[in-house]
Amino acid sequence: FEFFETNSFEQLCINLTNEKLQFHFNEHIFTLEAKVYEEEGIDVGLVTFSTNEPTLELMEAKRCGIFAMCDEEVQVGQRGCDASFLSKVLAKHKDHPNLEKPKPKQLDGDKCFNVVHYAATVAYNTTNFVVKNRDTLVENLVQVGQLSRDAVMHTIFDPPAVKASKSRTKKKLVTLGSSFRSQLTALIETLTQCQPHFVRCVKPNSAKVADEFESEMVVNQMRCAGLLEVCRIRRVGFPVRMPFDDFFARYNHLDTNATTHKLLLDSCEGKSLVEPTGYAIGNTKVFLRIHTKDALEGERDKVLMSYILRIQAVGRGYLAQKTYVKYRTIVDALKAAIAERDLAAIQKCLTDTYQLPHRGKKLSYVLQAQELVKKMEELKKLLSDLHNATRRRELGELQAVLEKCQAEPDFVNVYGEDLEVAQKLAHNLEQIPAVTAALNLAVQARDVDGIQSALSAADELSLDTKETRDAEKLLHLLEEQVSVRHELETALAEKSIKMVSAMMKKAEAVEIPATEPLMVEAAEFCESRKKQLDALTSLQSAVISSTQSRDWKTLSQVITEETTLVSELGADAVKELDAAKELIALLQHEEVVTNELAEALGTTDVDRLKAVVASAEAAVKAGGGVAKMMPTFATHIERASKKVERLEGEATIVLKIKTATVSRDPDSMRAAITSALEFGLDVSHESLTEANNVLKTLESEAEAKEMAAKQAAVEEEARAKREGLDNALKGATMSEDLDTVLKLLNECTAIGYYEGAALDEARAFRKRVEGQTQAKHVLEMASQCDDLTVLENAIKQAEDIGYQGPELFQVTAVRNKIGARNTAQKKLDEAEESNDLEAIREAAEAAREAGVADAQISRAQMHIANLEQTASLMGDLASALLSEDTTIIERAIEAAVAAGTPEADLAEANKILGLLKATGALRSAVTEITEVMENSLAGASLADFSRLEECLKEAELNEVAEPELIAKAKSMMEEMDHTLSTAANDDFHFSKCTLLRTVEEWSNGIEPEQRRIEVGHTFLMHTFTPIHSSLSQLDPAENNKAKICHREILIFCGDLAYSSPWGMGRSLLARVHESNDQALVDEVYLLVCKHLTKNPGLSSNYKGYRLFGLMLRTVPPSKELKPYL
Repeated sequence: FEFFETNSFEQLCINLTNEKLQFHFNEHIFTLEAKVYEEEGIDVGLVTFSTNEPTLELMEAKRCGIFAMCDEEVQVGQRGCDASFLSKVLAKHKDHPNLEKPKPKQLDGDKCFNVVHYAATVAYNTTNFVVKNRDTLVENLVQVGQLSRDAVMHTIFDPPAVKASKSRTKKKLVTLGSSFRSQLTALIETLTQCQPHFVRCVKPNSAKVADEFESEMVVNQMRCAGLLEVCRIRRVGFPVRMPFDDFFARYNHLDTNATTHKLLLDSCEGKSLVEPTGYAIGNTKVFLRIHTKDALEGERDKVLMSYILRIQAVGRGYLAQKTYVKYRTIVDALKAAIAERDLAAIQKCLTDTYQLPHRGKKLSYVLQAQELVKKMEELKKLLSDLHNATRRRELGELQAVLEKCQAEPDFVNVYGEDLEVAQKLAHNLEQIPAVTAALNLAVQARDVDGIQSALSAADELSLDTKETRDAEKLLHLLEEQVSVRHELETALAEKSIKMVSAMMKKAEAVEIPATEPLMVEAAEFCESRKKQLDALTSLQSAVISSTQSRDWKTLSQVITEETTLVSELGADAVKELDAAKELIALLQHEEVVTNELAEALGTTDVDRLKAVVASAEAAVKAGGGVAKMMPTFATHIERASKKVERLEGEATIVLKIKTATVSRDPDSMRAAITSALEFGLDVSHESLTEANNVLKTLESEAEAKEMAAKQAAVEEEARAKREGLDNALKGATMSEDLDTVLKLLNECTAIGYYEGAALDEARAFRKRVEGQTQAKHVLEMASQCDDLTVLENAIKQAEDIGYQGPELFQVTAVRNKIGARNTAQKKLDEAEESNDLEAIREAAEAAREAGVADAQISRAQMHIANLEQTASLMGDLASALLSEDTTIIERAIEAAVAAGTPEADLAEANKILGLLKATGALRSAVTEITEVMENSLAGASLADFSRLEECLKEAELNEVAEPELIAKAKSMMEEMDHTLSTAANDDFHFSKCTLLRTVEEWSNGIEPEQRRIEVGHTFLMHTFTPIHSSLSQLDPAENNKAKICHREILIFCGDLAYSSPWGMGRSLLARVHESNDQALVDEVYLLVCKHLTKNPGLSSNYKGYRLFGLMLRTVPPSKELKPYL
């Protein structure tokens, strides 16, 4: 459904569609509702529902409907207009309940009619209604499209029809409105034949954001969608429908003797719970009215509550018995722990006694256990001193503690083993000085046996000092030195350099002096053997290097220097020396042969290359060992053989190229060049370069001859074609055949023919004809509009071209008439802007004579009337200001604004009105707060003081001259600020209230312990379940009332399900008010504060604060509690 500030023909079509769909929806819903009652055999009488048939009849009636009347304006041709259509609609349907005439202040009211739709009343502006309904193009534009040669235009426009004899009957036009309604009718017929399912989309807010709900906007959408009407239809009958089994299962508690749903309903009717007209029994379901269901639900809640109370009584009895058994178990365990004198068990039992009444403070066993714990803690402290002295191993301190322990008989009995250990330690400490002295003497003498004997004595005393640890290290070092000396002697005997080196490192690790004869001998052996091995290593490195680099001179020098040292190493080293000498001989022979091959490779003498290769191959055959030791030698032979083959092939190719060049045969030359390139001959080779140049010359000469022949043929063909086109253009121009001229010009452009006398004449002809046709068309179009600029541009265009047709004179006359009308209209607008009454009257008369639109004349007359009325209203406003009555002043200002009085003329009046309003609002706020503070139990609220603050700001803004009133208001604000600063003091936080119990007291009695801890955490926090005990110290008789009050708070705030939560709120307030018990009142305030602390539900939070406000207005808190609230 659409309605905007300005609604046109499109909105009328859209809203007609919605009206039809809504009518289909209503019929379907009502049919379903009737079908349910019919299937169940229930007669609910005639259920009526509002229908939109009158609106559909207003819009779709065949002869007098809005669409039919708009079609009629289209059929009469140029005589049909929007104004005629509007006047006919308003005259024909002036008494129709769904058509309203616009009000005078409505936007464009003289061009609108109002239709009362099912969703809202919509004003339709009839401007361009007839044109949009006609939905046709200008005839000339249609003709241009039909005559176009473009293929795309042919698919859009039908070809022009052949002119036939004039028919007496005119073909009726198919309008957009009639076509739209035909399609809509077909759609509704299709929907009627189907099984519909309706989906309603509701927009929650206009801001298009999440978590925001605008009630008024949603209700309007529900009303527009017809959903409220559906609900009304359901409520007229029996909106609650329950199958027999479901009904009996839910309400059988109301009469346990009833065995069927009928007997149950009869019983309820006998108890006056339901009325005979409040329900009906169908074939499979029980049908209930809303009030009947509410009554049954209320009674069901009462019955279930009686069951709950009975179950609670049994449960509480069981819990009381269980609590007694638990108390007895705690006392028995405490007795046993005291008898066994088990400190841990006694302490655990004392912790459990916190669950006993009054924490078991008066029980003799508890007192006895506490005394025993105190005594055993003293013994435990003495034991701790003994352990500390034992750990520090100070003889004097240990003996002092031992004396205290031996003086306590209970300590000897309980900690006898610890005492014996400490006594033994004291005996050992007495013997330690003698053992330490003997150990020091053995260490100084480095006596292995003495050290071992002294360490054995220290072990017996469990002595672990720096001296014993140093002695153990020294003993271990002396034993290792003996072992290392023996191993070094063995290594020297075997003359193993590795073993000797390793043993020398070990000797250094165990601190054997390097000056010992054995160590000196080992060092000399290692030095001698190192030089020999270095010589062998140098020889091996030289052999490897010479093998890789083929340099025999370095190897020869190394052999000369290291022969003596290497020979001393034995037979294996001598063998390596001989092999190195043989390598030198091989490398020298390789060097000679390689030089000869290198010299031969540097020349292009084929005979010399062949001789060198033959000599090298003969050398290889003669000495097979030489070829194996010289891999580069074989490489040089291979390179020389390949060079011989290439030089011979290149000579053959060059001879072939020279022969083909001399013959100047292109094919032979191409074959020879291809062979040379395949062979790999360098492209810069002299013979190849010469052949390429000759070949290019031959090819250029042949190509030039072929191009000259083709160009001559093309030029001859173009010349003949141009002559033909010139002759055709001259003939078409003389006969003024525009189509032929255009076609020939396109052909000239296609072949690139742009200059010529015939072409110039044809183009001039085309330009002249097209300009005259365009000027005529522009003049015809301009004659149909009232735009002076368009008319002047059309006349100028025709005059520039030289067109002198009748259309030019007709448009000139129209321009002169419109110019005179525009001048009169401009003078009228200037007069209206000046607000000069006489000037407006004169300009309006001149405008009427010049043919200005009636609407503008009417506007000027209304302006005149408004000016006359404004003068009268300004006099009334002056009288109202003298009276100082804000209501009279507001009415006078509203009347002046409605009459169009400028805001500048009303500025002083608005300032006086603001001053009077600010003064009155401030006085009213001060008076109301004074009365509330004197009469109300809770005093003034923050909202009251917020209002007072706003009034003060407004008064200062409007410069109110009431110093006493303003001073009183500021005094009230200061008092409120003081109250708020006091409330913000952290000492008065709700959790520090002196009326509250401790968490341990409140959670006492809850089992198991983990559950007790969890419940304790929720002591002053919101919970979804009722409390088990009061928050404050109430009498046992009042404790149950506190729990009931908390349950009623949860029901009122919606945390517990109940049929009538507001009734539960009234019950709570009544209970508290009638109790006359200030302790119970404070308890309920504390319960409300608990409910509001960390409450995750927005709705529950909101209702909790409402309940807080109701409490403040019903019963005041005590003086002790008030600062915490």
